[in-house]
Amino acid sequence: VYTKSYDGIWMHLYTANNAEIEWRGKKINIDVDTNYPWEGKIEITVNGEGNFSFYLRVPGWCDRWSVKVNGSEIETKKDRGYVKIERLWSKGDKIELNLEMEAEYVESHPNIKDNVGRLAIKRGPIVYCLEQVDNSFDIEDLEVILSEKLSTEYSHILGGVVVIKGKGKVISKDVWKNKLYIPKRILEEKRREVEFKAIPYYAWANREPGPMLVWVKKY
Repeated sequence: VYTKSYDGIWMHLYTANNAEIEWRGKKINIDVDTNYPWEGKIEITVNGEGNFSFYLRVPGWCDRWSVKVNGSEIETKKDRGYVKIERLWSKGDKIELNLEMEAEYVESHPNIKDNVGRLAIKRGPIVYCLEQVDNSFDIEDLEVILSEKLSTEYSHILGGVVVIKGKGKVISKDVWKNKLYIPKRILEEKRREVEFKAIPYYAWANREPGPMLVWVKKY
């Protein structure tokens, strides 16, 4: 979680913890309160005195972040994955790091032919998937609607996770019975709008047998 350097302390992973770190003959106590990775807010209390730097990792998935010290926002610049806070610290100083984590679609490199025309869903550091148990339609038929915003909510399933919901369209495979080609206008008439639910990928295969899908078709 932490390492030390000649000028200060580096924080690499975000989890609620309490640590005592010895740095240049001083004992610095660090208390962290967070619900990461479900929330992007990390509150850090620094119980130590003196002039040193505190480095916070900004994960590669995060495009927007903010840092406050004792309630006041400070300007930070990301350098090789970290932001640096250099100051004269007093006992009880508080750092608040906010990592924005909107649910979003991601696309793979076009050379990955199996994923062309498909998207995955992620939020923060977590990749999501669709399981059949959560959706009333055949998930292989789903085409996500990109113009519809994804929403999130906390659910008590699977020990407590944030689930993602969105809108898509489906068309039954029965439409293709005895047909190789169908005019697009006719297919559009057969499509219906549905709401889908996605869960964290790490949590799949814990309820009942059924299909799972990470890369979904886009409408």
